[in-house]
Amino acid sequence: MSGRYGLNANIGAIEAAFDADRARHATPGAPATLAIALHDEQGELVARSAVPALQDEVHHLPPATAQAPQIRIDHAAGRLVTTVTVPYKEGHAGMLVTVVELSTLARKLVSSPAYRELLLHGDDAQPLLGTADGLEPALLARLARLPAGQLTALDARLLAIRSPLPEAGLCVVSLVAAEEVYHDLTSRTLLYAAGVVPVALLLGALLYVRMRNRTERLQIALEGGGECVWEWDVQRGRWGYSERWLKMLGMGAGQAGTTTQAWEQRLHPEDRAAALKALHDHLDGQLPTYDSEHRVLDGAGHWRWVRDSGMVARRDSRGQALAMIGSSSDIDARKRIEASLQASEQRFRTIYDGIGEALFIVDINSLQVIDGNQRTVEMFGHDLPALRCLPLSGLSAGTPPHDALALARRSAQAAEGLPQVFEWRARAANGREFWVDMSMRRAQLGECEDRLLVLVRDISDRKQSEETIWRQANFDGLTGLPNRRMFHARLESEIHRSRRSGLPLAVLFLDLDRFKEINDTLGHHIGDVLLLEAARRIGRCVRQCDVVARFGGDEFTVVLPDLPQAADADRVVQDILAALNEPFRLEGELVYTSGSVGIAVHPADAADADTLLKHADQAMYAAKAAGRNRAVRFVPAMVSASHSKLRLTSELRAAIGSPQFRLVYQPIVDLASGRLLKAEALLRWQHPQHGPMSPADFIPVAEDTGLIVALGDWVFREAARQVLAWREATGLPLSVSVNVSPVQFRACDQLHLQWTRYLQEIGLPGAAITLEITESLLLEGHAGVAAQLAAFREAGVRVAIDDFGTGYSSLSYLKKFPIDGLKIDQSFVRNLAPQSEDMTLCEAIIALAHKLQLGVTAEGVETALQQRLLADAGCDEAQGYWLSRPLEAADFGALLLRGHSGCANSGIGADEGSAGTGAGMPTLK
Repeated sequence: MSGRYGLNANIGAIEAAFDADRARHATPGAPATLAIALHDEQGELVARSAVPALQDEVHHLPPATAQAPQIRIDHAAGRLVTTVTVPYKEGHAGMLVTVVELSTLARKLVSSPAYRELLLHGDDAQPLLGTADGLEPALLARLARLPAGQLTALDARLLAIRSPLPEAGLCVVSLVAAEEVYHDLTSRTLLYAAGVVPVALLLGALLYVRMRNRTERLQIALEGGGECVWEWDVQRGRWGYSERWLKMLGMGAGQAGTTTQAWEQRLHPEDRAAALKALHDHLDGQLPTYDSEHRVLDGAGHWRWVRDSGMVARRDSRGQALAMIGSSSDIDARKRIEASLQASEQRFRTIYDGIGEALFIVDINSLQVIDGNQRTVEMFGHDLPALRCLPLSGLSAGTPPHDALALARRSAQAAEGLPQVFEWRARAANGREFWVDMSMRRAQLGECEDRLLVLVRDISDRKQSEETIWRQANFDGLTGLPNRRMFHARLESEIHRSRRSGLPLAVLFLDLDRFKEINDTLGHHIGDVLLLEAARRIGRCVRQCDVVARFGGDEFTVVLPDLPQAADADRVVQDILAALNEPFRLEGELVYTSGSVGIAVHPADAADADTLLKHADQAMYAAKAAGRNRAVRFVPAMVSASHSKLRLTSELRAAIGSPQFRLVYQPIVDLASGRLLKAEALLRWQHPQHGPMSPADFIPVAEDTGLIVALGDWVFREAARQVLAWREATGLPLSVSVNVSPVQFRACDQLHLQWTRYLQEIGLPGAAITLEITESLLLEGHAGVAAQLAAFREAGVRVAIDDFGTGYSSLSYLKKFPIDGLKIDQSFVRNLAPQSEDMTLCEAIIALAHKLQLGVTAEGVETALQQRLLADAGCDEAQGYWLSRPLEAADFGALLLRGHSGCANSGIGADEGSAGTGAGMPTLK
């Protein structure tokens, strides 16, 4: 069988080696003192040394069945006999037996300045053989406890190896001068080459078989002790590895490589520089030994932690390293444990440092501070000497309920074994008071008497956050007034007081008029300033005991408790309305608003807070419906009105998609030619019980409930279908205008896709549709509105602004948004007369629109004078009762057909003097 270094361990070579060794050490003429024999598996003698005097000892042996090495001492004969199983040829094992006289052992133990061997008794560390001169008893005891089979540095100059002989109760210790440890790497003993003899027997063999080379002693000890040995021929750059080393890394004999480059490439890139530096520092003599912990690539391609230790074995005359020997230990498991522990420690440190807690040790009787940690010093501002002079109460704020007496009670309970955890107001050295979380418990610290451990955590930030959260939860962030939640709690409390006192209280529900228009026109910042100033004005109109709150948005609520009479609330309401009617100067802007106020009184109008608020809210809406800038007292009839609105919502939801809804069409006339160009689609609801319903009654409800989305979609599709039918019947390029609510744009950001896709499906060009939007949609500034309007423009759909000039207008949107036309609101047309202000405004609007290349349509034309004045001012189009009332679809179609057949003057309200003017288009006044 091949051994570790490829040498053939045959018995002849073994016998020759031992005979040569005996010859070198034997005294001429002295009897033989050493014998060796090899037996096969059956106990038959295969070979032996020619020592007749010891033949009997080595011949009578049992078959080689036991694998464990055996050592026994024959005290009567003065001999030591060792037996071990070894391979001697391929597939066969035998028993290797050595016999040596004890007297020879003593002579064979080396004692020199560079190397010394001792045979120690395992129990008391007393030297049985060898020279112990100069070795202190303490050192001998240390030698007896050294790790088995490991090379140990006793100091910088002396190394030691201990090999136990447990069968004999002995151990062998080799002491080696560091500079003499590694020498003569070339020779190997055949026993070591076989690679099977454990450290106990190998070091036992040193007692009776002199090794010819000191290096072999160390190498065998390392290999036998579980180390993985390597050697490096520095000059040639060749490396050799033991079988155990290869096994540790899971490599075959040819997988590891024998070059220095292969060794370096096996090192982890992050560890390579440090490992090479340690190696070269040792080669250069800067370090006595080479020692490195690093990762290497094993046979499976995984990184494994190892520890390499070694020394230069030979140097040339110039001190250059020629050869080096060392060992590798598998420390992967240890490194993983260390990494885990380090990570755990880091987590602990992070958590602990993040807590930032102060720790006191307090005398259990005097409550004197004995000690504190660094965080205590930082938290309270006292250095440790000053801290140790203070009683625990000296760190308290000192005012009830955080005074010394209360703290003493807590401390007494903790001293009785009842842990205390509580929040406390503390005081720092500079007088700053702050909140802490304090934990007290009794503890036995070592052999000292009982102490109090006081753990203190600064919770000032938490307390401040709690206060901030409480304020945010209960107060309005803009005005600082109580919010809806706090107001409700205060109202509940005041109602309880009113029940006890018997005095009525009033609740005012106030809404700022036209606030949304101001906010949209001048910006949210101005709107916020307006709300803040309005809150101040309302606050100046009430008593100290009254409660003013911002209920939400532009709504305010007021509680007026302890009123001598319910009517006394009217005076406060009038003061509030007068204050809000005064102009607001907001960052250079002069703004006008007013208030609509609803009043409900407890207990006359409601007994509980929720009902009282609801009734005040209903009264406020009644004030708005009555014209705003007024106060309305709640009456029971308002409840039925609220119920009617709920009922109307349900009926409206059911009517969508049913024949109850239909469209009528009001003609729009070209003022220059009198031709009928287009129509505006108007929604009508034929209620099954109430008959025709005005759009003013149900459109706001539809917008409030979101039903306008489905309703508006039906209107668009029905109008598109109808205009397509007219176009096909007449061949005229008619178009229809459709009103679109801002709610529809806000609710659906894909509105343009849905409607333009529908137009494509039915084959209607986009130019046949005009969308009428309100100024408020543009003023809201939603990001998606401009994109949707642009998409409609790209599809050919026109966009016009309805009721232009009635709100808080910003002319910038005329340039910002893709607009095709303006519609002058009927409020400017109704009183139109020459030289009137309305005439001036209409002329200005028309001129502005034409400068921007926009078309202009006037609404509400009811007289011939209005029609003429608008035509003279250059208005493009007009609609109104003077020209035609809204027509049913069939009547409008009939009008178109009559006009197309040449009956130019047969429309509703046709003027007898207006002759037909053009291309079969019907004409009106």
